[in-house]
Amino acid sequence: MFASWLYVSISRLDPEAATEDVERIVAVSNIRNRALDVTGALLFTGDRFVQLIEGPSNSITELQRSIFRDARHHEVTTIRSDDIEECEFWAGHSPMPGRRGSFRRSWGTGSRNR
Repeated sequence: MFASWLYVSISRLDPEAATEDVERIVAVSNIRNRALDVTGALLFTGDRFVQLIEGPSNSITELQRSIFRDARHHEVTTIRSDDIEECEFWAGHSPMPGRRGSFRRSWGTGSRNR
């Protein structure tokens, strides 16, 4: 079974170093997400994170626990958490062709091949 989790949080990153910090977060997350077979998208606005992650239910639960404990996030709020039959994201790290959506600035996570 797959799961999907969409959350928003307030960033505790230093605004002066936020871009570099997010790039490091993404680099580390790509390795971890590949191992967990997780995909999704991360949006960073400068003061908030918004992330949608998809993958095996146990992997999503593990990432949720990690994010709730992560000091870089404040007030993590779940927008949507669902069991899903298939994932919408693929190795290109963006919504599947034909799906609507736009991100001001986003980074893909994971590496599930479709």
